[in-house]
Parts: sequence; C-alpha cells; structure tokens
Amino acid sequence: MYMPSGVSVYAVFRAFVLNSVLVVLLTTGVLHAQWSRCTDVQGGRVQVLYSNDNEIWAMISQELFRSSDNGQTWTAVVVPDRVTELLTTIAKKDSVIVLGANDVVYSTDNGTSWTLSDQSGRGLNRVFAVDNGFYIAGADGLFYCTDIRSRWEKRSDTLAKVSGSSSPVNEMKSVGGLLYANLRSTLYKSSDGGRIWKKCDGRSQSIYANNFAIYRQSLLALTRDSVYESTDAGDTWAAISSDSVATKTATSFFADSAFIYVGGYGGVVYRSSTGGRSWENIRVNETGAMISSIASIGTTLFAGSLGGLFKRDGWNGEWKACDAGQSRPAAAAMASVDSMVFVLTESNGVYASSDHGKTWKHSSPPFMMSTRGRVIISADRSLFVCTDYSGLYRSTNYGATWDSISLPAISIYDYVTSIAVSGDTWYAGFKQAYPGVYRSTDLGRSWERVDNPSFGIGTVSSLIAAGDVVLAGVDYRGVYKSTDRGSTWNADDSLRPGGSALYYHRNIAFAYNQYGIVRSTDLFTTWTDVSRNEVNTMNAKMVSAPDAMYRSRNASLYKSTNDGESWFYISDIPAGTISQLSYDGRYIIAISSNGKIYRMSADDTATGVTPDDADAAVAADDALRIVLAKEIVSPDNIRPVSFHIDTPGRYSLEAFSAAGVRTGVLLNEYLEAGWATRVLDIAAHDLPPGMYLLRLSDGGHSSFATIMVSR
Repeated sequence: MYMPSGVSVYAVFRAFVLNSVLVVLLTTGVLHAQWSRCTDVQGGRVQVLYSNDNEIWAMISQELFRSSDNGQTWTAVVVPDRVTELLTTIAKKDSVIVLGANDVVYSTDNGTSWTLSDQSGRGLNRVFAVDNGFYIAGADGLFYCTDIRSRWEKRSDTLAKVSGSSSPVNEMKSVGGLLYANLRSTLYKSSDGGRIWKKCDGRSQSIYANNFAIYRQSLLALTRDSVYESTDAGDTWAAISSDSVATKTATSFFADSAFIYVGGYGGVVYRSSTGGRSWENIRVNETGAMISSIASIGTTLFAGSLGGLFKRDGWNGEWKACDAGQSRPAAAAMASVDSMVFVLTESNGVYASSDHGKTWKHSSPPFMMSTRGRVIISADRSLFVCTDYSGLYRSTNYGATWDSISLPAISIYDYVTSIAVSGDTWYAGFKQAYPGVYRSTDLGRSWERVDNPSFGIGTVSSLIAAGDVVLAGVDYRGVYKSTDRGSTWNADDSLRPGGSALYYHRNIAFAYNQYGIVRSTDLFTTWTDVSRNEVNTMNAKMVSAPDAMYRSRNASLYKSTNDGESWFYISDIPAGTISQLSYDGRYIIAISSNGKIYRMSADDTATGVTPDDADAAVAADDALRIVLAKEIVSPDNIRPVSFHIDTPGRYSLEAFSAAGVRTGVLLNEYLEAGWATRVLDIAAHDLPPGMYLLRLSDGGHSSFATIMVSR
C-alpha cells in the first residue's frame, strides 16, 4: 500500500467487504517491538564521472549528483528510472546535458526536467560531446546532431558492425581535426566527422577499454604493458613508459593540460608531468577501493572509486571525500559469527561490528578491493566472502586476517553464490552458464565438480550439508538432493519447481519458492507446507536464534517458537523491504532494500500478532496503538475505535486514500494515558467506497490500520 509522506512505520492487513457493509480487521502489530536505526555503512560506487567547464557530474550507486563549485557542495539530480541502472556516459555542451543508457535523455535546465531523445535505439548507447555537437554510438550505428532537440543524422554503420549489439564505443575524443573512437580495445580515427573510419595501425598491443587520452596534442594509449604515444594521428606509436608499475595495474586513464593520470587497484593514483615517462604515486585513500574514473576542473582533481568519490584541491593538496554519495547507505549482504556481525558492501569491502551495529570497522580481504562483493556467508564459525571473477576469501578470526581460497578455473564472470560445510568437506555453489557444485576435502586447496548436469541453466543459490546428505537449491529448477556427499544427485520431486532458497535450523530444513514455504524434519526425506498459503516468498530471508527463528516477507518480520510450525507477526522495518537478516546473539539485524541497517532486540519480539489471529493480546507497555474491532457489521457504518497510549496529549486520526491522498481528519483531541474508545461515524465523513489507511499520531509516534468502505 502507498505510504504517505511522514509515515515511518506501517503494516498492511487484510480487510474485506461483507454484505455491502464495512468490515474492519485489526491491523497493527505490537509496537513495543521497535526497530532502531544502526549506524550506516556508507560510501557509493562511482559509476560515471564527467567534468565540463566548471561543473562535475557523478553517478554514484545509481544516483546522479552535480557540483558547480569544485565539489564543495553537491546537488542530487533526479533522473528517469529507465536511465539510472544502465547509465554509461554523460555529456554536456552549452546548457544541454545528455545521458546515455538504453535510452538517451537530455535536459536543458540542469537536470530539473528530462526529455527522451528521438534517437534511442536498441542496446546501450554512449553519448559524447565533441567539437560542435553530440555523438551517440550504439548498436544501430553512429549518430550526430548539433541541436539535441532536432533529429539525429546517421554518420556510420561501421562502428556498429565492429562493436556488435553489446559493446558500443567506449570513448570518443577529437584533436587536430580528427575524431578518435575506442572500441573492443582498438582505436579508430575519422577525418570526415565519423562517416568513414580507419584503424590506427602501427602497434601489436591492444588498448584497454576507455584508456586513451589526448595530452598536449599527442595521442596516448594505455596498454597492458606500457603507455604508447603517437604524434602522427595514430599511424605510428612509441612506448614511453615500458614495464611501469603505474601501467601494470591500471584501471583508468585521464589527462588534462598539466598531468597524465593512471588510476589503479588499492586506491592508488599515479600522475606524470613528463608525458608518461616517469610517475608519482598520489594515493587517494587507504580503503583499497579500485579507482574507476578520474576527472578534473582546473587544479581540482576528482577520483571515482568503488568506495566513493574523492577530490584533491591543488596539485599538492590532500585528498578528501566528497559529500556526494558518501552518506548513501551501502550495505548489501550480511552474516554473523558468534556475537560479531559483518556487512558486505558491493564495492567497498567488508565492515565488522562488535557492538550490535553501533560502530563499524573496515575488515576487508585486501585482495577483493578490485572486484564487486557478491555474497558473505558464515559456515562452521568461519566467514566466507565471495566476489566477482570467482573470488573466495575465508577468515577464521572474525575478519582480522583473510586467506584467499583457490577455486577451479571457470569463467571470470562467474562467482560463488553459496557455501556449505560438513565436517572436513566444503561445498561451493556457483552462478554460471551451467550452474555447478564443487567439493573440497582439503580446506579449499583443491576442488572437484560434483553436480548433476540436469541442473540446467540457472544459479545454485543455496546449499545445505549434514553428514553425507547435501541439498542444492537451483533457481528455476528446484531442489536437488545427494546422499553421498555430492557424488550423485536426484531432483526432489516433493518440492515444487523454484524451491531454491534453503535454510537449516536445528536439524530442520526449510525451502522457499514462489508458492510458499515447505519444511522437512527427517533429514530432507519428506516435506510439509508451512506457508499458510502465502505466496511470492522467493525473496524471504530466515535466521535462527537459540530459542526461535525469524523470517521476512517484504517489509515484515515474523517469528516462530515451534520450529516453523506457526509464525506470528512482529513488525515492519521503517522503510523499504527486508533484503538480509542476521542474529548476533542479542539483536535481530536487518538490511533494507535501500541499504540501511536496522536492529531489534530479540527480547522485544516475545509477543506479536499472528497472521490469522487479529485478537492477540496487547502488551501493557505499548507506546501507541489503534485497534479496530475484528469483524463488526453495522448498517449505519458506525465504528468503535479503541486507542492505547502511554503519554497524555493531543492526538489526531487521519484517513488516507489508496493513492496516498489525505481525505480527512476523523478526530483531533486530547487523550489521557491508557485505553480510550471513540465512536467513528464513517458515513458522516462522506468517504467514497474503497480502501483507506487510518493513522493515529501524536506528531512523533504513529500507528496504523486499514479499512475497506463499501456502500
């Protein structure tokens, strides 16, 4: 249901119409079980960095920022949803800013409003401001215009044929009347505005994607072993910094009028004032986050990393974190070992907390900072971190030190999605074209593939191991079972397709799928449905505590004290949906879908509201509560409404439509502490038929109920 502005906590319960009268269900949980906000793990992944004249633009964790004062202050710019996830390039000319993604949009008012360009062909589009106009390079070819509001002129099919639908031009620049484009690690040039292209010859090495620059009228190309220079428009090349540490681990390349810059792994930036013949290390930060992009305005240098945006004022100034994107919560995955909780960020490694999320300490494997963090798993009191490019790291001392685990030679685009440990045997599930399970009996030193080819295309998203029995949950295929430590597998026909999310609690297994939740208490032999007819549970999370277990559904947290036989509702997190759950011995800790971290004391979850029992008892210390009778049928549409508060004061009861529009104030009066009942005349307020959200509020705390009005 839509949540109106100012609403911080709400729950949506069932309401229905019976015999054309108003039927109301109790719709609130126990409010003494409250979530509190943990300290955020902050920092954002810089996706695109662009400077033009006196402005710097940065796309950080799918949010666009703009600064016109050398990065002192930043303004968040709202862009269409269709652009944020796939933004590839930013270009500006005069007062027009253009964004390239699957669609091309432009703004003439500094990002206040956006218009879809008439050139938005298939595949990713990259846009460049070159000389007097804009170029769009994509799968449909190269297009040009001088006025973004006019139609685009198609200049060439050549680049489309070279790049294919998924690899458009990476970079485009001009110098000396020539246009240069880099694609598929090869540099091309055009002397007629992009109509005819010629490959720049004279080298045997390939240019890294996005890594060519123009420095003092010379053309520079960064390769795997050196920086090459050409003074004759790319026809001949000379190596000018062979075997340099700056180029060996380069990930970004940039040049302005004073320096050449190379960004690399480990938060390092090198600069050269000698055209690349010698280099100086001007490290950006100590977090180790890879430098993905570099830009400058005058003498202010900006470095975009996988862990945030940094700037340096003056050629010899100190690096400082920019405000843009730094306050953006970045938590992506979570695990706990004993009383320690660990949060994995997508781009800035692992953070650890020993005080239930109050403070965080960077605790990353040094090897992983050049890659994207994917999964963090606790198994057998060890912590495992999985990254892109098949990276796997293990810590047995609460993240103090890490060991790199050797994995089988598979595609660099695959990564470990799940880990299970049973005795001295490890199992690793992979995301790859054909999902696989690998087994190691020597602490990860060597691996053998043990999966069933019938897994088909998908991802081994979860694993459970107990003795010789192993369960593998495969997306879109269901659950597979092995009774001989993975040597042979059989599909578990008792589980419906899609049962890929597996959890293990005190020798009891649970499998989630799009149909509901099933449970096995006999070592995965038989399964029973315990979902209470819930649907769309594929994204649900589950975590175990010594005397209970918890699971999520959308924004809601549920608890079971009888091993999953029945569940009762606890509370909703304040914002977003629950994407991760963990338990650190005292608190239930949740990551929301927007990367924020919340916690709730397990002691506060002792009571709650069962999904099928709206008459649950109210705890005496509830701060604020609104209660509507469960099923009251009245031909006059008059409803008794009960309130429980612990502080006397003025309270209001407001009604909001399903569209989030406030339709009226049903009461506004002073209430004493304790229980109070008022008669609410729905008809007198002339509410049209439909679903409404009632909000009882004292200006700080709020409680909610949903009603259905029918005449």
